Amino acid sequence: MRLAEILPNIPDTCPLGGANKETIKDNKFIQMFSPLKKKEIYRIGNTDLYVDVNDCYLNEGSFGKVYVAFPMDIETGRLDKTQPVALKRFEYDKDNPNQLQTIKNESHNLQRYFKDVSPVGTAARSSASLRSFDPLYYFFTMQYFDGSPLIIDSDHGAFFNPDLDNLSLRQIISLSREGAAFLQLLHNRTASDPRIIVHSDVKPHNFLLVFVDEEPRLMPVDFGLAVILKNANAAQVTQCGGTPATMAPEALNNRIGPKSDIFSFISVIGALFQQDVYSNRFDNINNCWRLDRPFDISTLLNNFKDPNDPELIREWQTLGIAPDIQKLLCTLLITFSERMGNMEYDKRPDTDSVLFFFSTLEKFLLSYEFSKSLNQEGLNNKRDFYLTQLILLTGDLWDKESGILKTIPSPIIAANARHFAKQQTVNLLVSDLNFQEQPHLCQAVISSHQNNKLTLDTIVAAHNAVVISVTPTPPEANNYHSRQISL
Repeated sequence: MRLAEILPNIPDTCPLGGANKETIKDNKFIQMFSPLKKKEIYRIGNTDLYVDVNDCYLNEGSFGKVYVAFPMDIETGRLDKTQPVALKRFEYDKDNPNQLQTIKNESHNLQRYFKDVSPVGTAARSSASLRSFDPLYYFFTMQYFDGSPLIIDSDHGAFFNPDLDNLSLRQIISLSREGAAFLQLLHNRTASDPRIIVHSDVKPHNFLLVFVDEEPRLMPVDFGLAVILKNANAAQVTQCGGTPATMAPEALNNRIGPKSDIFSFISVIGALFQQDVYSNRFDNINNCWRLDRPFDISTLLNNFKDPNDPELIREWQTLGIAPDIQKLLCTLLITFSERMGNMEYDKRPDTDSVLFFFSTLEKFLLSYEFSKSLNQEGLNNKRDFYLTQLILLTGDLWDKESGILKTIPSPIIAANARHFAKQQTVNLLVSDLNFQEQPHLCQAVISSHQNNKLTLDTIVAAHNAVVISVTPTPPEANNYHSRQISL
């Protein structure tokens, strides 16, 4: 539910009597008070927050419910409706001795991505004479984002967020890049936090679509099932949780790793394109989800492949992208998504590669939006460079190592090193090649891909041919060396 729908039901002043106000102020042990049914006050430090359990409800996470809460002046009861926060509340489970630690872990994990995540508080019914109590709830607060999930559940079924209808292709790719950046932040160690975090419940329902200055943003929520790992290189045995419709197949064997989130992220990309890529995983005969079934990625770009769709035609024409490039982009996106959704863990790209792919695709589309201010030749070279990166990432060639011919300058005369160069073969990654400064090499990669002839050998051959042709060793070089030796 959006804030605009909530605010009309929220009073300007909380209806507290004087006695109740004093009870809340004076009792240092209690952090929640319910003077009226379903009207609650939570205390975080010196801040009191008002929650109407009915009217402030937002959604439900793995273990708790989320509400929008409003700061409150306890002296006057007046609410500040301009500074809402999100409050996640967990019902106290006396039979679960690990509950508090689990909630603290979720709060800690959220701090990797969000600011202003509060410590975990304990809430109980207030009594002026009470000095010890069994809590009713644990809770914490964080920044409130005014948005709705990519897929919204209702009494009449689930449906795609209506705001997705208005997104352009570039905005969808930008949101995909934001989602990948979020996963990278979780999966990579930082100087202040050496842990590797796997979200474990990546799905459209756990990403909010919000608008900041009219530009769409993607915000992750619900870290309740996040798992801490020591090793990022392989799936590890652990107790797995998640949503069966979007879980990775290795969860069947209680294994999970960063690439498990990559698999599940396909469902988020599908939702951004308003395509259901996971319903085929449901077994109608046995009435259960089948984790051993892949996503149906072939449907991913249905909205962007129909040549008779007038809105699609207008968008491509507005950007000025030629039909053959349109087809190439669609093929690359589907093929890379298939790699992300590979049923074998080790064959999926890592998080850095996923972020790199969507960042590069976004840059390519932006080059058409802002093309008027750039030199046309330089612009075409830049687009070829982006396409080359996308092709190599999609073909799993970007991080491959091979023997590359390099020019090694002679140390004798640095000023004329180009004329006294030797050529030798060194083992380098394809990503180490300077594609940006070699348009002919980019064009060779694109042409080979379009002819279905792109291999590691063709890249090396194209690069080595350029090195040989642009770095000759003139005959006079040997004479010069001879003269130097004879002196």
